[in-house]
Amino acid sequence: MAGKEVLIKAIATAVPAYPMLCFKFPKVVCNEISSDIAKFWWGKLEGGNGIHWKSWKALCLAKGDGGLGFRDLEEFNLALLAKQSWRIISNPNALWVRILKARYYLDCEFKDAILGHRPSWIWTSILEGRDALMGRARVQIMNGADTNIWGDNWIPDNGIITPITHVPHDAPQMVSDIINLHNRTWSLDRAQAVWFGSPMTLRIDTQSFSTLDVWLNNILDLRTESKMEKHDLLTMLSFFLWEIWKTRCKAIMEGYRIDPCKVVENAGKAKVEFQKVWRGNANSVTSHSPLNGEVCSWEPSLMGFVKVNIDGSWQSNGREAGVGVVIRNSTGEFLGGLAASRVGHSALEVEAEAAVMGLEFVANLGYISDVYVESDSKTLVDGIKGI
Repeated sequence: MAGKEVLIKAIATAVPAYPMLCFKFPKVVCNEISSDIAKFWWGKLEGGNGIHWKSWKALCLAKGDGGLGFRDLEEFNLALLAKQSWRIISNPNALWVRILKARYYLDCEFKDAILGHRPSWIWTSILEGRDALMGRARVQIMNGADTNIWGDNWIPDNGIITPITHVPHDAPQMVSDIINLHNRTWSLDRAQAVWFGSPMTLRIDTQSFSTLDVWLNNILDLRTESKMEKHDLLTMLSFFLWEIWKTRCKAIMEGYRIDPCKVVENAGKAKVEFQKVWRGNANSVTSHSPLNGEVCSWEPSLMGFVKVNIDGSWQSNGREAGVGVVIRNSTGEFLGGLAASRVGHSALEVEAEAAVMGLEFVANLGYISDVYVESDSKTLVDGIKGI
């Protein structure tokens, strides 16, 4: 199998790389090539088709994620075209780039170019690569003189800023307008800088600000449609308000230096942690609550015994998994615990791995016998008991 892996990576997926630099292969062609490679991988030495034990998509995952690192030809094709687009952007004076410009985008920049009339296969392919590239590209600010606040993609993980109201004519238009070039800081009030740098990109107009409840209602009405969106935005606003207040108190009481970027980072982390716990509790109530509505609680083991509680969590779409172990004695005293990320192929596999890790951990603590293991997986428990 190792020889087949080398042949696939060095030849089968490498041969199409050169034409893929210029042409977007049809999806059906990529699928046919991948199908032939999969047949070669699972085929028998004496000929004939073997059983495909895993999908080709699973084999294309990185080895650390449970795959073999084969290339997904469709994504590889798009990546090569994106690389070609970057060459056009970074080498505008190259002869081949000037020919493309004269033919397809004479009066605009490459990022604004369109297909035009009767485009070639090469030009259509390059534009697909450009769109894939620009979807994740960010403008490098430098001095900010060439970066439009409202039109360019310059804030990481946030996309182009969408104002909730019409942008006034006297509002800052370029990023350089809100930068103090002398000390390389934002020329905004610190609280305004926090709101502007947040995922909500709010521009606070102190002249029109009346009361907090009116301000919050205006934001919620303008930016949300569904109840879930309103809840998510209200959660974000709450954590940003709380972080601003905490930082303000530290500055007054302890002489703490206010860093708007740090405030944005702390508020964002707090919001993510809260949502993980909140959603986790909602999921646990939905999936583990008994039908009669009773709430399950931890019960201590017999005197002299220790109890190992194990659990596993698994996402079928990405095979990401996590395991957790908690060890307590008969009085409920916490003896130890662990949590770890894993790659799993089924919920049962992850539960079993959690059990193994729990037993290894409790043995390392010196408890070889008089140990209870408790799991919420009936399939695992029945399998161990031989039922």
